Amino acid sequence: MNQRSLTAVTCFNPQNNKWYPLASLPFYDREFFSVISAGDNIYLSGGTESGVMVADVWCYMSLLDNWNLVSRMTVARCRHNSLVYDGKLYTIGGLGVSGNLDHVER
Repeated sequence: MNQRSLTAVTCFNPQNNKWYPLASLPFYDREFFSVISAGDNIYLSGGTESGVMVADVWCYMSLLDNWNLVSRMTVARCRHNSLVYDGKLYTIGGLGVSGNLDHVER
């Protein structure tokens, strides 16, 4: 779970000890989101933008070097956790507009 704004994404290559920029995010100032990897992809879900909770789920496709909006959660949330199990992405708990969330979305 991130505690700062996400403004850029980079990749570290341990073979040459260098960082490389990746495709720019389609948003600029997102905080308190969750990030999880699955295979060659990275998923970023929820968070806040300018203090407003969002339900977006974005996928970074490493083979194409681009970000795509792949889904929206049924509940906007921030400060949550995510996991991948059996090829499915799950978001767990966090904060919603009415307070603590005690459920999971798949």
